[in-house]
Amino acid sequence: MQGALTSSGTVMDVLEAYRLDQRARADQAFGEDDGAWIQLALLLAHAASSSGEVRVAQLRAASELGRSLLGDDVWRRGYRTDPEPPADVTSLSGRIRSIAETMEEVGALQLSDTLLEAFVAADGAATTLERARVEIVRARLAWKADRFDVAAERYRRAVRTARQEQSVELRVRILIGRSVMTKHLGNYPRSRLYAGKGARLAERAGLRKLAAVGYHSLMVGAAVALGLEAAIVHGWRAYELADGDTVLETEVLGNMGQVFLDAGHPVVAISAFRVVIQRSPSARILLPARGGLAIAAARLGLRHIVHEQEDAVTRNAETSATSYDMAYALLDLARARQTLGDSRTAEGHRFRSLEIASRFGFHELVHHTSASFDVAAPVMRELPSRLEAVAVAVQELVHA
Repeated sequence: MQGALTSSGTVMDVLEAYRLDQRARADQAFGEDDGAWIQLALLLAHAASSSGEVRVAQLRAASELGRSLLGDDVWRRGYRTDPEPPADVTSLSGRIRSIAETMEEVGALQLSDTLLEAFVAADGAATTLERARVEIVRARLAWKADRFDVAAERYRRAVRTARQEQSVELRVRILIGRSVMTKHLGNYPRSRLYAGKGARLAERAGLRKLAAVGYHSLMVGAAVALGLEAAIVHGWRAYELADGDTVLETEVLGNMGQVFLDAGHPVVAISAFRVVIQRSPSARILLPARGGLAIAAARLGLRHIVHEQEDAVTRNAETSATSYDMAYALLDLARARQTLGDSRTAEGHRFRSLEIASRFGFHELVHHTSASFDVAAPVMRELPSRLEAVAVAVQELVHA
């Protein structure tokens, strides 16, 4: 999706941001919280352009709405990878990034960016650290919208703040952000370099959850380079460092399932994917797990599991799923059906995937969907004893 992401956080910008995001979803709503997201962004935009008691009242109303969106538990904890919970029980600092991430998850990139910009302009009490954290999130939103020039400038501003504040946390966040961005651009060696630096720096500083994010990025980079053993090691380290953070753990397990599937271990992959599905994550994590589970089951001839995942994806599709996630899940279902020899059904899934990918300009996905299928299962790679222990641990999580 192309997007300006250069608004000034005004009321009109909020409404235009939502229209742009909706356009990228063929004018479909994102879910039941759409109205509250818009209202929150409008409150912050009004506060940014007001002063005195009016601004205070707008910020108070925004805080109350934000708390209702997150719920009391998440409100108390603040953003999931922050080292400490927010000190102020009423401020949106930290919490605003949790709300913005929820919007980002379903593809509302423009509205999420405008919300964060309005918050920075409205809340004069936000610390330099919090403002830099927001800047790093906005850098990610920029490159997700294919605005790499905007993203690079936002990262540069965050680097300056990290130096001024001598903040290890900010350095880690920037390294991890750049790791994912460069991977998106196809520069996998540099992506692994950034991720490795970030993970090691975070672990030394005791920033365990940020270290988990760094090792997770390393895992994905290693898997792309066919370093499957290294990918499993990095993935399990990420899981351990997540310290029970359900979102982090679930995302890591979803990708570990894919790694085991690529290594020719569909039984272990099924366990990983089942744990992901049991935890009912967001559609961004859930749909790839369903698609991966279908492929793993197909390789073992487990038709009933393929049919279950097919039904979940095609009949009970997540309303919050992005078009990309849905197109990719359909492609996975096509591969699973082709593996079972059900060519006609496979072609139907592939056609729907190609239709979505073509409509929204997902060029790489169009290429994969248009190409002939290679559904041959990879040769099972024998795992060293330490990786066998990881495989057993993953399988035991199903019953934990």
